[in-house]
This record gives sequence, C-alpha cells and structure tokens, in this order.
Amino acid sequence: MEQTAEQETQKLNEAIHKQNSHKKIFFVEDHPLIVNAMSKLVEKNLGYEVCGHADIPDEAERRIARERPDIVVIDISLRGKQNGLELLKTVTDKYPDIIVVVMTMHENEMYAIRALQLGAKGYLLKDEEPEELIASIRQVMAGNTVISTRIAGRVIENFLKPQVSDNNPLSAREQEIFTLIGEGLTTREISSKLDISISTVETHKTHIKEKLNIKSNGELVKRAIEQKIALNGF
Repeated sequence: MEQTAEQETQKLNEAIHKQNSHKKIFFVEDHPLIVNAMSKLVEKNLGYEVCGHADIPDEAERRIARERPDIVVIDISLRGKQNGLELLKTVTDKYPDIIVVVMTMHENEMYAIRALQLGAKGYLLKDEEPEELIASIRQVMAGNTVISTRIAGRVIENFLKPQVSDNNPLSAREQEIFTLIGEGLTTREISSKLDISISTVETHKTHIKEKLNIKSNGELVKRAIEQKIALNGF
C-alpha cells in the first residue's frame, strides 16, 4: 500500500528521534517558560534528551560537569556574579568537546562576535521562529557555525570596518583592565593575572564606568568587547 505524505513524515521523524535519542542538551536560562518551551521543542523535533537546566552560572558549571551534555544552550543575561559569556568561556575551556550555543534577546553584533571568539558555535535570538531555532541547532550539531540572520550582516560589517576612537580618559591600569574584560576574563581572573586584589579590580571597574558614563556591568562588558573588535577585528 502506498504511504501518505503524513505517514512518510511520521516515519522520518521517528528515524530522527531514534538517531538522536542518545544526544543530551542542557539549558542555562533564568526564564522557566523559555526553558519549558525549548525543552518541548527539541524533544519533539530533534529527539534530544533534556538532561537538565540551571539559571545560575555556578550551578550550571556543577551540573554540566556531572551530566556532560552534547550541547549547552546559554543565555547572556543570568542571575549571579557571572554572565553568560563568562560561563561560555568556562565551558569551552574545560570541555572542548561540548558544543555551546548562545540564545539571547541581545540583538547586538558585538555580543555575537565575542561569543564566537569564546568558542560558541551559534548565536541565536530567542524571538526567532521555532522552525528557525530547530534548523539552527541541527546545523550546529552538523559541525557548522550559525549566526542569526538578523545580525549576521552587521557582524560582517564590523570585520570590514573597524573604528578606533582616539579619546580615551582611562589611566593605563584602567585601560589594561578594560581590555581584559573585553577578552572575556572574569574579575577573579583579572585579579590573578595582574596580581592585585579582587576589591582593587572592582574599584577600577567602578572608575571605568564613571569615566565612560557606563551604567551597568552588562554595558561595561559590551563596551569592552566593542573596543576589542575595533582595535583587533575578529
């Protein structure tokens, strides 16, 4: 008997689920609704096992070490002392075999560029269509690097047209710390690298924010990344 298109689609989905049944995915996200929606999406369309989630980087590190997922999806803005980019660096440094994808609301090409520099294989936007997110994850798992189409053009433009500002009110030490922030180092790592206390690093960060009229730590990271790209390109 000839199969209908619906039956063929069902058989294809079953084959995909069987092939991917051993794949594990872990979410680092502080919005439960997004975690639930994405979990259902990847289980239904990819057949991956959702082996866990965390909303704080410290907890994420511990659970990733225990679960050893095949792919980790990380948001940039998280609760706790670290942001998603810092966690990304930790995961790619410790577990180079784990594929990491950033999924965020930050539609800023500088975040995307920095995420790729730190080892992310994808930079996706949360408000993309579910079909696009699934297709992107498939591409990443196939060994490709994926950037949301909405910002991919701007990422390329930043490679081609770096701009450097000559107006720099920072002291030599402040500039050194600002540069290290742009390279993805945490406060503790900067403290160790420069052989100064963590409180001294925090004081310098406060002065940097005051001099550059920066209101938050998130904006500080963003501006530091922008400087790095402008000076060095990708």
